[in-house]
Amino acid sequence: MPARLRIFLSKVLALFTTGRLEREFDDEIGEHVALLTKEFERRGMAPDEARHAAKRQFGGVTQLKEIRRENRSIPQLEILGRDFRHSLSTICKNPAFSITIVLTLGLAIGANSAIFSLADQMLLKLLPVKEPRQLYLLNYQGNFIGGSCRPCKNTFSYPAYTELRDSAEDVFTDIAARYQETVDLGVNGSAQKANAELVSGNYFSVLSVNTAIGRTLTPEDDKLKSAEPYAVLSYRYWQQRFGGNPAVLNRVIDVNGHPMTVVGVTARGFAGFDEISPADLFVPMAMKPIVTPTWDDMERRNSTWLRMFARLRPGISVKTAQAALAAPYKQVLREDLARVNRDERFSEEYLKDRIVLASASKGFNNLEDTFGKPIYVLWSMVGVLFLIACLNVANLLIARTSARQKEMAVRLALGSSRASLIRLLLTESIALAALGGIAGLVLSRWISGLLITLLPVENAGTIFSTAPDIPVLCFTGALTILTALLFGFAPALSGTRPDIAPALKSESASLSLGTGQILLRRLLVFAQVALSVLLLIGAGLFARSLYNLMSVNSGVNETNLLTFSVAPSRHRYSRQQAGQFSLELQRRLSLLPGVISVSAAEVPVLSGQNEMNTVHVEGYHRRSGEEMQPSFNAVLPGFFTTMGIPLIAGRNFSERDTEGSNAIIVNEEFVRRWVPQGSPVGVHLGFGGQGAMPYQIVGVVKNSKQHDLREQIEPRTYIDVLEYPGPLPDLTFYVRTVRNPLGERQAVQRTVAQIDSSIPVSDLKTLDMQIDETHTVDRLFAWLSIAFAASATLLASIGLYGLTAFAVTRRRVELGIRLALGAERGRILQLIMREILLLSFAGIGVGLLLSFLLARLVQSQLYGVKGTDSVVMALASLTILLVCCAAGYVPARRAMRIDPVATLRYE
Repeated sequence: MPARLRIFLSKVLALFTTGRLEREFDDEIGEHVALLTKEFERRGMAPDEARHAAKRQFGGVTQLKEIRRENRSIPQLEILGRDFRHSLSTICKNPAFSITIVLTLGLAIGANSAIFSLADQMLLKLLPVKEPRQLYLLNYQGNFIGGSCRPCKNTFSYPAYTELRDSAEDVFTDIAARYQETVDLGVNGSAQKANAELVSGNYFSVLSVNTAIGRTLTPEDDKLKSAEPYAVLSYRYWQQRFGGNPAVLNRVIDVNGHPMTVVGVTARGFAGFDEISPADLFVPMAMKPIVTPTWDDMERRNSTWLRMFARLRPGISVKTAQAALAAPYKQVLREDLARVNRDERFSEEYLKDRIVLASASKGFNNLEDTFGKPIYVLWSMVGVLFLIACLNVANLLIARTSARQKEMAVRLALGSSRASLIRLLLTESIALAALGGIAGLVLSRWISGLLITLLPVENAGTIFSTAPDIPVLCFTGALTILTALLFGFAPALSGTRPDIAPALKSESASLSLGTGQILLRRLLVFAQVALSVLLLIGAGLFARSLYNLMSVNSGVNETNLLTFSVAPSRHRYSRQQAGQFSLELQRRLSLLPGVISVSAAEVPVLSGQNEMNTVHVEGYHRRSGEEMQPSFNAVLPGFFTTMGIPLIAGRNFSERDTEGSNAIIVNEEFVRRWVPQGSPVGVHLGFGGQGAMPYQIVGVVKNSKQHDLREQIEPRTYIDVLEYPGPLPDLTFYVRTVRNPLGERQAVQRTVAQIDSSIPVSDLKTLDMQIDETHTVDRLFAWLSIAFAASATLLASIGLYGLTAFAVTRRRVELGIRLALGAERGRILQLIMREILLLSFAGIGVGLLLSFLLARLVQSQLYGVKGTDSVVMALASLTILLVCCAAGYVPARRAMRIDPVATLRYE
C-alpha cells in the first residue's frame, strides 16, 4: 500500500477513535478560558474573580477531564450506537431538510445504479457456460470472396467451417458454428415469430451447456440433411411460451409448417451467443432447409453466413492457436478460388486473408458494439450528476452546521473531543447516505425499467432484468459509502471548530460561518455551476444532433406509410405459390378504401438491416483493392411510387418483369461510381466478382437511405421479387394511405387472413415508428442528457440560492448600517448580484474548458454537429447564467427590503 494512502487512512480512522485529538482539545479549552477571562475583566471583574468565572462557565477543567475519562471507559461499539441513535433522532427532527437530502442522493445513486445494472448485463456479464474465458471467436482479416453474406462481417461459408473444424484438433477441443434466423413457431395452431438458432452438432458440447430438462443436441442429430427434426428450447422461451411445463418434452411443435420434436430445454440463463437477439430454440444445422426455406447455400463457397467459435485446449495460447489455423485456412482460401472464378490480382490479395481470434467469453459482444460507448457516455453524465448532488448536499450540511455551532460549543465545553464531534457528524452523514442508498435502489429499478423500454431491442423487458442482483447491490453499497465521505467530510471538519466563548454567549453575529467555511461553500457552488454547464452543453449537443438526424432527407416519403411483414415461403409455399400470394395480397390491399398504393421489399427500409452482393459491371474495370458490393433489395412493382422515390431515367418494374427478364434498377450513386459515361439504361451487370452479366439496367432512381438515417449514400441495386433466385424471400409490405395509417391495421390483418389465416402478420407499424425504433439510441441520448442537465441546473440553482440567502443573513447588520448611512437600495442589489455574477462567470469559464474534453468523448455519437459547437456552448452558458441570476435575485431583493432601524435595534 502506498505511504500516502496509509497516512490518509490512518487519519480517517483516527476520526472515529477518542483521545487522538486530546492534546489539541486541551489547548483549545485553555485558549477559550483565557478569552472568557479577558472578557470578564473588561466588564470590570477582578483578575482572580474573572478567571474563576471563566472556569465556572466551562464547568471546570477538572470536571472536563473526568468527563473525558468516563467517555474513554465506554466501549466503542456503544459509543457508535449512541451516535447512530442520536443521528436518527436529529434526522427525524428536521424532516424537510432530511427528505431533501435523501431525495437528492436517491436520484443520484439511483441513476448511477441503473446505468451500472445495464452495463453489467450488456457489457460485463460472461456467458453462463463452463470456463467462458476459454472460448474464442474465429474472425478474419482481408478480402471477401464476393457473392452473398449474412451478415458481411466475420462470417464463413459452411464448407470453410467443416474444413477448419477437421484440421485444428491439436489446439482446440473443437470448433462449432451457428446461424440465427426468424421462424414462425406454431403451438396448437397458433403461430408466433421466434428466433431459431441453427447450430452444429458439437455446439452444446463445445460450450458445455447443461439442460434444465431433457437433453441437448448431439453430433448424431446433425449428420443427415432433414433427417432428425429435433429442437431444444431456451429456458426463457420455455417459461414464456409454455409456462415452464415439463410436459413440453417430446412434444411436437410446428416450425415454418414442419413438425419438430422438443428433446430438451437449456439451463436457466443461456439463450445463445447473441445478447441482442437471444435464441428461442436450437435446431441442428441439418434442419436448415426447414429454418431457411428461401435459401440453402450449404455448398456455396462464396456465401458467408456462419459464425464460428472454438474452445482452446488448456495450456494453448492465442498466438499458438492462430498460427495453427494459418495453414488450413490458406487451403480453404485456395479451395474458394478453385470453385469461384476470380482474376489473378484478386486471387493474390485474397490469399493474404488470415484468421484472428477474439474472446467469446461474452458471446458476440453485439451489445458492446452497439451500446458500449453510449452507455459509457451516459455513465459519465450520471457520474457528473452524482458529483453535483454530493456538492449540493455538502453545501446544505455546511449551512446547517452554522445553526449548530452553539450545540458544538456546548459539547466541547462538556468535554467532548473534536474527534468525537467529527465522528458524530459523519455518522449523521452515513445515516443520510444509507437512506439515500435505499431510495436509490427503489429509483434504480424504476429508472432501469424506463431505460429498458427505450432500448431498440425486441423483447428487451424479458432479456434484461430490473431486479438488483449481487453486483448491483455491492455497487450501490460502495456508492453509498463514497457518497457519505464526499458530502460528509467537509461539513464535519469545518463545523467542529466553533468559537466557544461567543457561541455560548449566543451572540447572533457569532453564529454565522467563518471566512474559511464561506469560501468552501463558494467553492462548492462554483463546482456545481461548472459541472452544470458541462451537462447543459452535452444536452444541447445531443438535442441538436437528434434534430439534425430527424431532419435529414432520407429520400423516402415517410408520411402515412404502414408497414408489416409476412413470410409465405415458411409455410410450404412453392416459389410460384409465394409469388401469387404476394401479388394477390398487393392487389387486395390496394382496393381498400383510403389506400393509395401498395408494394413490398425483401429488406425493410430504414430498419437497421442491409444486404449486399458483389457485382461486376459492363465496361468497368475494378481498381486494385476496390470493393464493388452495392446494397441489394428485391421489390414488388410499384415500390418506388409507394415509397416516394423518384425515377430519373428509364422505367419502373412492371408486370412484364417476370422470372427470366433479368431487369434491374440502380440508384444515382451506382451510376456515378461504375457507369461514368453514357446512358446507364441498357448496361449489363452480373453478381459475383466476374463471369456472365445477365442483368440489364432498365431504370435509375434517386438516391435514398436503406439502413438508417445516419448512413452515407451507397450504391444500390433492385430486382423484381419474382426474379429472386431460389424460393421467394420474406417480404415487408408498405401501404400508403390518405389518412392515419394506424387506422388501417385491422383491415390489413383481415385481408391477410382472408388469403391464408395460417400466415401471421408481424411488425405492424408505421414507417415513422420504425425510424424512431432504429434511432432509439439517439433519442435516448437527447432526452436523458436533457433530464440530467435540468436536474443538475436545478441543484446548482438551489446551492446558489442557499449561499446567497445565507450571505444576506450573515451580512444583515452590515447591510443595515449601509442603508442607515444613506446607501441606495439599488446599490445593495448591485453589491450582492456582483458576487453572484463573479461566481457564475468563473463556473461557466471552467465548464467551457471541461466541454472540450466532453467533445472528444461524444463526437462519434453526434450527427451533423461538432462537439465544440459555439452556438450550443453560448446557449448553455446563457442558460446557466440566467438561472444563477434568478436564484440569487430572490434573496438579493430581500436584502433591499431590510429595515435598518429594526436591524440595529435587534443587534
